[in-house]
Amino acid sequence: MCPLRGLISSKHTENCLNGLGGVRTSGPPYSPDLAPSDFHLFGPLKKLLGGITFENGDAVKQHVLKFLHSTGKDFYAAGFMQLVER
Repeated sequence: MCPLRGLISSKHTENCLNGLGGVRTSGPPYSPDLAPSDFHLFGPLKKLLGGITFENGDAVKQHVLKFLHSTGKDFYAAGFMQLVER
């Protein structure tokens, strides 16, 4: 298992991922076409979590789940409607 502490280089991350196995895809490292719904969801989530220091992964998970459960269906519907408009 890869310890994800401190500053991690891209080579270290690549070695960790290679050790986990799985299938590697050959796509661009960034492409808005991969998941356009991310723009609606992750902007507000990033704003909410910005500046918070978490003790562990479970604390992050709790905050994210709290955010996901606190947003109403109108929030998600608006995100999907923005996709239709694009």
